[in-house]
Amino acid sequence: MSDSNLTSGQESVASSPLRFASPLRRLAAMLYDVLPLIAVVMVATAPFIPFLNGRVLLPSEVGVLAYVYWLWEIVVIVLFFGVFWTRKGRTLGMQAWRLRIETSEGQLPRWRDVVQRLAWATVPWLPAFVTMTIAEHVTARNTIMPIGAALLVLVLLNYCAAWWDSQRRAWHDRWLRTRIVMRDA
Repeated sequence: MSDSNLTSGQESVASSPLRFASPLRRLAAMLYDVLPLIAVVMVATAPFIPFLNGRVLLPSEVGVLAYVYWLWEIVVIVLFFGVFWTRKGRTLGMQAWRLRIETSEGQLPRWRDVVQRLAWATVPWLPAFVTMTIAEHVTARNTIMPIGAALLVLVLLNYCAAWWDSQRRAWHDRWLRTRIVMRDA
């Protein structure tokens, strides 16, 4: 790529007309990305195994080590997406489906954008997970668990909202002024 196509150290968008990724294509890329992400998380878990002595990584089983592990996994996940998004604008799944993440100005996301995007993308998941976690600790589990499952509709709505947006953006893309575009190569 020539120097004229670079702006402040980031790759710029070609001058071809933008084609925005459909929610189904985005979902396919996300499903594809789950496999390498699971592998990375498994490798990142390896340093904790010697400290477990056959116990589960739960605070009730291993104390503060569980919180350290959870924090470590969040860092690993942010690094996984951050390295891909800040360098080429695409993860492995996005490459397979010819997608690219960029800012509304057509630039690659910065690390701040990556952290914010991942944080905002989890917001629709939170009501369901909080409700299901509470359900595991109360006697009315059979009543509360279906409510948590129903709240997963918020996740679906987040991506379905992209069908009605002119740039096919989910809620977190709109809030952060990012978009997922189709690329030929």
